[in-house]
Amino acid sequence: MKNLWLLLFFVLCACTSNTNTNGEKSIDCVHRLLVHSDSCLLGKPFLIALSDSIVTVVDQNNEKMMYMFNATSGKSLGGYVKRGQGPDEYYSISQLGNWKDGLFFYDINKRVVAEIEFKDSIHIIPRFNLGKDVHFSFAPLNDDVFIA
Repeated sequence: MKNLWLLLFFVLCACTSNTNTNGEKSIDCVHRLLVHSDSCLLGKPFLIALSDSIVTVVDQNNEKMMYMFNATSGKSLGGYVKRGQGPDEYYSISQLGNWKDGLFFYDINKRVVAEIEFKDSIHIIPRFNLGKDVHFSFAPLNDDVFIA
């Protein structure tokens, strides 16, 4: 089907302001991105992150586990991260988040943290392995330190 329009974020562009009982104010914003692609059909989007105007979507039902889109135009930048057990392949991505000037993801089966760099092109770089006892979430504190 040519010119397939996917509604990736199916939420209306709106912001609401809330005030709690302590008088603290918070703003909840919801955004919408219309993705234009005739080569990408997402089966089961699981995680979504934004870095450097690139939207990254982890999809559990495709051979390529990550799809990237230009956040401004909605055009597909392609599929990345091949599913598998071999080198340069990943099996089950459980976390995706911002790190350094790009993103990181964690494969819970291989216990590998990898970096996604957005420089001249998109690079997936395995950075380190976690021990077998790490089964919970973690987050980067800075470029070299993660907290669990």
